Amino acid sequence: MKRNLTLFCCEFNKGFRKSKKFIVLGIVLLFLFLLIVAYESALYVLNQFQDIEGTEIVEEATITLSEEEVLESYRERVERLKVAKEEYLKENKEYRSNFDTYIYSTNSEIAMLEYFINNGIDVGNEYNCYNYGGLNITESYTDFVNFIITAIGGIITVFAVIFAAEIIAGEYKSGAMKMVLLRPYTRNKIIFYKSLAVFAYTAFLVLLAFSLSAIYGAIRFKGKAMLSVVVFNAQNVFLTGGGQIFLTLFLVMLQMFFFIEFTLWLSTLSKNSSLTIGLSLALFLAGGIWEMVLGYIYIGYASFTINMDLGLFFNMSGPPLKGMNFYISLFVTLIYMAFFIVTKYLVFKKRDV
Repeated sequence: MKRNLTLFCCEFNKGFRKSKKFIVLGIVLLFLFLLIVAYESALYVLNQFQDIEGTEIVEEATITLSEEEVLESYRERVERLKVAKEEYLKENKEYRSNFDTYIYSTNSEIAMLEYFINNGIDVGNEYNCYNYGGLNITESYTDFVNFIITAIGGIITVFAVIFAAEIIAGEYKSGAMKMVLLRPYTRNKIIFYKSLAVFAYTAFLVLLAFSLSAIYGAIRFKGKAMLSVVVFNAQNVFLTGGGQIFLTLFLVMLQMFFFIEFTLWLSTLSKNSSLTIGLSLALFLAGGIWEMVLGYIYIGYASFTINMDLGLFFNMSGPPLKGMNFYISLFVTLIYMAFFIVTKYLVFKKRDV
């Protein structure tokens, strides 16, 4: 056990050796500071706009609706949405089995309204529709931390990809892998602890940024949380306050771990760190463009297309590809990751240095 821990610590420290730790931590902290400034600036502009707009509004009688009146308006809205949905399906019969973005967002809104109709609603509360990766600028602790986690995740993914490429392909290129393989460890253990070190490195940076933003947000916004309505897979609805922060954290790290595993796999196969970094970052940065292009094309088997960003199923708008389902997308993503892991082990075990 002690030997295994030593191996893990040795691999983990490669991400922070020499001056690299100051560069990595410095850049993460710099981007964290810039994101805080950006959020505060956007909040200031928003408040200024609201103040100016408020001075131009003529005073009118304020109408306060009771809870029952609000719920009645929701019932009417649900009926209108259902009628519009049926009319749309009559004109687009192919979407009965493969719903598109319009059907997904309509089903999501119906599910949300029916949740409030069945469970009641506190008309005195403000609610946000949870929007993973979206930009909600409010004087709310939860919205602030959500924004920071989502934005900083992209920066940390870049560092994780570089580390994952260097820890395998980089060592092949420099010849350091020969020294690693001379240690009294099996190749399976070496590749396992190398992979674990990259995941731990990524988790450390994410949790560092999360902790600092959470502390700042708690002080700045005095822990004020905004209730969010989460619509999952256009069906299930639940309310959450601070819980949405951990949902965002989970979804961000899930997507990051997919890219890390892909990078480790490519690094093992290619033994070329430059190629690995280039292709991994291209997939990460161009993924949104790929989804946007395919979103306008009907694909009969879209459910079986890999969808790395499962957070889209917690949005009202839904995934970009028609016919996608959360459970199938999760299953396909896990199959890809299993393929990466198995082939990575097999290649590393048999490859000559």
